[in-house]
Formats: sequence, structure tokens, C-alpha cells
Amino acid sequence: MNGFPSGAVGVGLAAIYAVMLGVLRRRAGGLLALCVAHVAADLTIFALLLTWTR
Repeated sequence: MNGFPSGAVGVGLAAIYAVMLGVLRRRAGGLLALCVAHVAADLTIFALLLTWTR
């Protein structure tokens, strides 16, 4: 609840992301695609933060 974005919007976005990763895991049949997607999302967020804080 205290992340970014906070409140109900953040919870909703996290829930949508979790469902998408769950679907990816079921379709891929393993965890590799799930891990790659998660790392890609983390790197994207990191790059955006670096860009926005300059």
C-alpha cells in the first residue's frame, strides 16, 4: 500500500502484473520466462528512475 504508486492504484497495478506473470508462467511451462520478464521490468523501472532523477 505504501509503494509507488501508493494506495488502491498501486495495489491494482501490482495485481494486474501478478496475473500477467501467472499467465506467462502457465503458458511457458516453467520459471525462466517469468524470471526474464521480471528482470526486464526491474531494469526498465531502474532506467526510468535514473532518467527522471537527473
